[in-house]
Amino acid sequence: MTKLRAPLADELAPQIDERAIQRIWSGVQRRRGGSWFAERRSGSAWLFGLAGAVLSCALLVAGWHWYGARASVPNLANALAVGPLLARSGGGLSVLGGAPASSQELSDGSAITLDAGSRLEVLENTAKTFVSVLRRGRGTFAVRPGGPRRWTIEAGLATVEVVGTRFSVTRAPGSVEVSVEHGVVLVRSDLIQDRVQRLTAGQRLTIHEPQPEPLSATSAASMAGPSAPSLAPGASTHSSAPPSLSELLDQADAHRRRGDVRGAETALRAALAAHGSDPQAALAAFTLGKLLLDMAGRPGDAAAAFARCLSLSPPSALAEDALYRLAEAQARAGDSDAAAVTARQYRARYPHGQHERELKRWVGED
Repeated sequence: MTKLRAPLADELAPQIDERAIQRIWSGVQRRRGGSWFAERRSGSAWLFGLAGAVLSCALLVAGWHWYGARASVPNLANALAVGPLLARSGGGLSVLGGAPASSQELSDGSAITLDAGSRLEVLENTAKTFVSVLRRGRGTFAVRPGGPRRWTIEAGLATVEVVGTRFSVTRAPGSVEVSVEHGVVLVRSDLIQDRVQRLTAGQRLTIHEPQPEPLSATSAASMAGPSAPSLAPGASTHSSAPPSLSELLDQADAHRRRGDVRGAETALRAALAAHGSDPQAALAAFTLGKLLLDMAGRPGDAAAAFARCLSLSPPSALAEDALYRLAEAQARAGDSDAAAVTARQYRARYPHGQHERELKRWVGED
């Protein structure tokens, strides 16, 4: 609050002394010809009037200082509603966690607690959204109910979405566990039925990465590409024909259904390397981008894949999806400037695009 320049009593001290007041009043009574009793009664009324005037001045000065103090202090609630989340101490949020366990209270009353060795990276932080990725370890999130932001926590095999609740996410090699203490969260993953599941207080969901099935000799040769020789007992060594683009896409799809992200990525990259000039190569690049963004939690690599898709002149419907997903990947990777540029390109090409609503969310306009 703004400090007063001088004590309030000094500011309001009357500038006329008592003797001067008596002289003025005596002169008034002589001119009016009133009695001693009338003088006393009228004098009291005059003094009450003077006191009222002094009180009015005091209120006026106090109100003026109060208004100035209010005008000089920003409204905290408005500041929190239009800006990014901050640490309670006022610092920004980028990377949380480390060797010791840590707890971070946030400016909106929420809190993030990380076990020792955990790492949380903030990807997007606006007045409407808070997106982070749990790279490893366990984090407990106490999100203030009724807040303006939708929280999203990426954890590799799963994505957790929430508005206000308390829950924990544990990411280990090959698995993710989500546990809800109170409130409701949505868990999205290609490894659960219909790709989404709702969890309420007391519920827990564990997602395991399926172990890839052993590849046959023929499949291994196909995955390796045209340089891998195919050997048959009793036959001379010869080079097998490279698998077609369609075969590689089928292999990638089979790996993805089993949860073998690495195998699917290998097949898709092999398809782009061997069939980059094929009209269907754009589909392979788009599929790779979706895999890296939705299952692998690698938005930077996903953005490169979507950009590759757009450079291969995909059909209009695929191009619209690829441009939108490129903006999403850039936003999740923390490159808000690039996401804004891509959003403008999307709107220029598709003024009535089907992804406009989701696009606003990723560029912080929703």
